[in-house]
Amino acid sequence: MKNRRGRRAGRHWLILPPLALGLPRHWSASSTGGTSRGTEDHGLQALFELTADPVLVLDQSHIILDANPAAARYLTRHAGALRGVSVLEVDLLARLLTAGSILQRVKTDPTPVSDEISIGDSEGRPLQCRIEAISIGGGRTLLHIQDTSVVLHTQSALRAVEQLHDALFQALPAVAWTMALPEERLLEISPLVERLFGYQPAAFRPQPELWDELVHPADRERVRAEFRKGLGAGRPFEIHFTGMHRDHRDLPHLVNRVVPVADERGFLDRCEGFIEDQRAQRHLEVELRATESNLRHTLDSISSGVLVVRPGPRGVEVVLCNRRLADLLRLDEPLQRGTLLSHAPEAAREIVCGGQSEFERRVTSDETRDEIAELRDPHRVLRRYAAPVRGADGGVVGRIITVEDVTSSWLMHRRLTHAQKMESMGRLAGGVAHDFNNLLGTVMGFGSLLLEQTPEGDPRREPLLEIVHAADRASRLTGALLTFSRSARFERLPVQLNRVIEDSYQLLRSTLEPSVALELKLDPALPPMLGDALLLQQIVVNLVQEVRDRLGAGGTLRISTRVEKQKGVPDEAG
Repeated sequence: MKNRRGRRAGRHWLILPPLALGLPRHWSASSTGGTSRGTEDHGLQALFELTADPVLVLDQSHIILDANPAAARYLTRHAGALRGVSVLEVDLLARLLTAGSILQRVKTDPTPVSDEISIGDSEGRPLQCRIEAISIGGGRTLLHIQDTSVVLHTQSALRAVEQLHDALFQALPAVAWTMALPEERLLEISPLVERLFGYQPAAFRPQPELWDELVHPADRERVRAEFRKGLGAGRPFEIHFTGMHRDHRDLPHLVNRVVPVADERGFLDRCEGFIEDQRAQRHLEVELRATESNLRHTLDSISSGVLVVRPGPRGVEVVLCNRRLADLLRLDEPLQRGTLLSHAPEAAREIVCGGQSEFERRVTSDETRDEIAELRDPHRVLRRYAAPVRGADGGVVGRIITVEDVTSSWLMHRRLTHAQKMESMGRLAGGVAHDFNNLLGTVMGFGSLLLEQTPEGDPRREPLLEIVHAADRASRLTGALLTFSRSARFERLPVQLNRVIEDSYQLLRSTLEPSVALELKLDPALPPMLGDALLLQQIVVNLVQEVRDRLGAGGTLRISTRVEKQKGVPDEAG
């Protein structure tokens, strides 16, 4: 390409000989000292009117005899205002003629004078033109001016383009090249070719075959066919291939990006492109895929469900959903990337928005929430933690939600709360039973005193016996309640289990419905056991409370004890 850029875009300058101007030409002086143009010189008149270049006629005193419209426009004066004026009074014209010494050279040289002149205009911009001065007889001189400023500007722009082109060649992180078409001759290649392939750029001019040797022999035929096919299409194309280093090392994962360039007639006269080494990119892609796979396996292995959502062009969409969340929400498989949240199952929408429909506001919110959510069918209690996902600039780009199943701990907490409540009620009942037992002591004391003072045949004795027996039963019941509600240190002592159950009978009877029968079937041969009588009584009461709600009206609750001999259990407890 350098040979084309180095070629100068020249112009063929027209030297107008005097005979071509239609001589002889007659000029006559006017009464005011001016001049007027005759009408018999049709050739000169046609030149004045038809040429697009400025043309002027001067006399031997350098007075302007005539000027065509193009000269008036070029010198920014009216044509009539130019006639009869000295060239030295027209600033631009005077500077042009002085810069090239045109008038002095016309006097000393009978041949046409031609020169290219460059000056600055009134605003300092470069101005370039070519002036031809031709003597046409009678002391007259014809000035023909061709404005070549456009050529100057074009050359300047071309140099700027060349500098930009060279800078791009040097700055591109790939091997840039230019090739002439249709001969497929390499014109230029960037210095990066030495770093990638081991060849210096200057080596390709005397050895054009090096261009083909940049491609691995196994890929050359395919690359050549794809190259010509791409040129035939006339559009930019890519060729992926394996390269060959100068020391015969393989260079995999190279891509040649080619751009065909057409001339003004639409024919391809060259193509440009660059060869990019994608080995580092491929390595990063492999590492990225491995990282994504590890992240996916990690997310699928943790005990918490993870869901990431973000606003999309069609609405809020799923970015990531792990297997654990699908299990928690009873889904067949995790939600796929790009799934619209509005099309996701209701449980997923509740996890993100808490049952609200303002998806967009929730997803772009910067608040952090840690709360409990309850799901139905089946009933589950989930702990939901939601936080914003921020981009590189710190702005909220999505939302991440982690979910843990806390149903078991939630149920245990409820049971603990209920147990604490029952403990408080037991303490309260114990206090009431203690006071009530004191009142019963008074009733029993006075009842026993009255009973002793009443003879056997007295009709009042039987009611008094009922009062004393009822007070005694009430006292035993409150005593059992006091014993059950009393908290004490665990003691391991010999205990008769049958006696513990018998002492708990009244307490158990009070917890059951009147229509439920309570039967005791206790083995009298039951040996003593080591334990705490109070804790055993609490165990019996808790067991009865567990089955109380399952007994229908008129049911029977039977408590029995017996001895079972099991293998491996010693005869005596140590």
